[in-house]
Amino acid sequence: MTSRKHLAAAAVVAVAALGAAAFLYLKTPPPAGAAGSAASQPGSAQNVPPALLDLLAAHRKIIVLLADEQSMSAADKQAASQVGQSLFHENLERLAAIELQLRQMRALPAAQRDAATDAMLAWIESAADLYDADRLAFREVLLSLQKLAAADQTLPAIKLHKRVGEDLAALEDIEKQYDKELKDIFGRFDSRAIVPKRERWDDYVAHLRKLYSREQIMKDYGVIVPYAEPPAAAGDGAASASAAASASASTAAAAPAPGKEIFGNALPPKTVVLTFDDGPHGSYTEEIAAILKQYNVPGVFFQVGRNLGKLDAQGKEIPGKSAATSRQLLDAGHAVGNHSYSHALLSKQSGDQLYGEIAHTDQMLKSVDARRSSLFRFPYGAHNADAWPSWPSWACAR
Repeated sequence: MTSRKHLAAAAVVAVAALGAAAFLYLKTPPPAGAAGSAASQPGSAQNVPPALLDLLAAHRKIIVLLADEQSMSAADKQAASQVGQSLFHENLERLAAIELQLRQMRALPAAQRDAATDAMLAWIESAADLYDADRLAFREVLLSLQKLAAADQTLPAIKLHKRVGEDLAALEDIEKQYDKELKDIFGRFDSRAIVPKRERWDDYVAHLRKLYSREQIMKDYGVIVPYAEPPAAAGDGAASASAAASASASTAAAAPAPGKEIFGNALPPKTVVLTFDDGPHGSYTEEIAAILKQYNVPGVFFQVGRNLGKLDAQGKEIPGKSAATSRQLLDAGHAVGNHSYSHALLSKQSGDQLYGEIAHTDQMLKSVDARRSSLFRFPYGAHNADAWPSWPSWACAR
């Protein structure tokens, strides 16, 4: 699988993420010839939508977290990967918001639309403070912009489509330079185009570590990082035994009933199960399904409820455009499972809120097709003792 396809498979998880979505802020461009215009400051971040800056910041933080995970302990590696996954999902939520705002931008008067688009692209293409690997954070933004331009047959739109196509080709080249590093980190989760500078990866990571520290990123997401038990002092044998007993009881309370939780290592030898989380995605779910069809291989697609549609004030299902994709997966022989309604951290939820995350998604899945699977996968693999009584008829896939 090429690095592009590798990232495409990860990007199928177009889901609700932790935190609020960032939105594009489109300034009205100043009159032609006015001082400080975007045209006179190519590559300036002054008029760059804040959502793009947030997208870049999260992209960089993921790299800082995971660039040298080989040197981490198993516990630190797991915690860093968990935080990185959360950052990745936040960016997917930002991308969904950016795509909506790009559509709104294309509806602006021509002069305003073209000025805003040019300012954004000029920054992505030529900002002096961006490294090549930084620009990979904007692949999905460029793809969305290219699709919008393709739907417009005017001469400016045709020129825009060509320009964005050249930028995407440059990103392909950049990706090839950092193929191994990008797979290690993200594989879990022209005249106006970008001209790759091919910086050394180590130099790029060193640059990012001047901007962010792993410790601070972990602290910012401390609510989902498992903290290690402090070592027991000498003579505290009784206290240690008591703490261990308490921890054991807590673990037992959070554990599912026998046979409820399915792990890959419990499957028969030489068994491979392909699972895809967080869809359905507007583009990538169908691409993955086409690849599976080519090799006659079934998969399990764990879907997020609000990607399928929404519930109205009376609790009635309103299917979205992705609901048809889910039905097509079932027709093709794939299994469709439950991955919560909003991809929330369910270990921090209880009662009706926890029940709703599971039940509302099941309601959406049933409205699409009653053939949905009884499999459920916790977002991030995180659950607590309240999870199992909330939906006793489900089996949990890890």
